[in-house]
Amino acid sequence: MNDVGMQLDPDIAALVAAMNESSLIQTIGSCQGHPRRFCDPYVYFSTSSATAARIAVALRKWGRGPSKCLSVEWQLIGHFDAEGELRFRLQAPQYCEISRSYVGSFVQFYCKKLQVRSDLTKLADLMHQTLSDIAGRSAAKG
Repeated sequence: MNDVGMQLDPDIAALVAAMNESSLIQTIGSCQGHPRRFCDPYVYFSTSSATAARIAVALRKWGRGPSKCLSVEWQLIGHFDAEGELRFRLQAPQYCEISRSYVGSFVQFYCKKLQVRSDLTKLADLMHQTLSDIAGRSAAKG
């Protein structure tokens, strides 16, 4: 099962589309964040470790220092699923912590919603640029 062809949360749809544009990533699940379900914004996906490493480098560039354009730091968390396949979760630890408490989830929704939307839009651009760069380098090598 993956996000392709499924009804997506509107705030995360552009990010999921950007990730699925190439054959480098297959999204499995996503959420824009919901306070009543205590769910933080995330995208769960499969890709090669090399592609994940390039995305992680781009996230650090966009989340820190002079190139910072994201509101909070986003990161990739890798783990093996029940079948032993390597999967990744794109998430922002700050939003994960907020969504774990009842009061915190409403703070996230009402006070941080515009910030989350902005980050998700910028992450869509980041993914598009990063995946285009990877594809371009692969074509140049081939």
